Amino acid sequence: LRDKWEAEMAEKTQFEVELQLSARGGQKMTEQERREMSVQLSRAKTAAQKAEASARQAQEKKDGLELEVETLKSELEETAIRNDLDMERLRDQIAEVTSERDALSAELGEKSQTLDRVQSEQGASTENKTRHLEEQVESLNFRLSETQTMLREAKSGLKREAKA
Repeated sequence: LRDKWEAEMAEKTQFEVELQLSARGGQKMTEQERREMSVQLSRAKTAAQKAEASARQAQEKKDGLELEVETLKSELEETAIRNDLDMERLRDQIAEVTSERDALSAELGEKSQTLDRVQSEQGASTENKTRHLEEQVESLNFRLSETQTMLREAKSGLKREAKA
């Protein structure tokens, strides 16, 4: 705003000097008036040049900021696109991992059922074998006991015969 005001003031001063010169038209100016008008004109030109320089700087700054804004918009768009691609890739990976997890869970369930069935069958088989072995041991123990009894009776019979 200050630069704009200075530019307007320079234009006004220059306009006033030009107006005074044209108003005098055919009349001669004194040397003093010419110097004052020359000084005013010089000041007006200097102020106008400053205002123009300031306006150029402001325009350059504006152009630089516009370029920076465009660059940032472009970067933002690129980042948004990358984020969208990353999100899609991650969704695909999640779907893949979820599918794999479900397949492994199903396989684990099947293996667990198979293991339970095998353990159950082995348990029943082991119980049957154990019962069979216990029966064999019991039978052998009975036969041993019978054999020992028969041996004692035979020894006793031998002793009786040996005495007789």
